Amino acid sequence: IEFTITRNLENNFIVKRIHFSKQGKDYNFQERVKVLSINDFRNYFVESKLKILNLQGNYNLEEFNPETSDRLIIMGQKNKKN
Repeated sequence: IEFTITRNLENNFIVKRIHFSKQGKDYNFQERVKVLSINDFRNYFVESKLKILNLQGNYNLEEFNPETSDRLIIMGQKNKKN
């Protein structure tokens, strides 16, 4: 099976389209992921009473770099009650 995969930025979403054919039948799938900034995540954590402990940039848990990291992995915990 040969897959055709495209990614586009549309209305602040990353849209990934996947197409392939199998036994003469065409298949098309779409994934949509909202583009969020690190500040969006910080605000979500504050609203949820969570504390950000670390920001990692890949599955090897290297430090997050907004210019070069493959992804954003956030390590956090619940804020302790006083």
